[in-house]
Amino acid sequence: MPAVSLVPHRESEVAPLVDDLKTAAKLAGCSDRHLRKFFADGPAEYLPKLPVCRIGGRVLIRRSALEAWLAAVEQQSTSQA
Repeated sequence: MPAVSLVPHRESEVAPLVDDLKTAAKLAGCSDRHLRKFFADGPAEYLPKLPVCRIGGRVLIRRSALEAWLAAVEQQSTSQA
């Protein structure tokens, strides 16, 4: 699987603040279906919850929220070990 770049390709491009579900799942290293389980309306046992925003029919996830969520998952997994 090719690496996903977090930096713009050209200086004139602006790095996005949000990613669509498919891109966020790639960045997190899981499927979009699995990532959906951590949404607020997902099953209660999937914690921590990942904040998302829905605009029209699109599900968007802030990069900062994804990074914070991944850190919380990491913290959770190390405390259970």
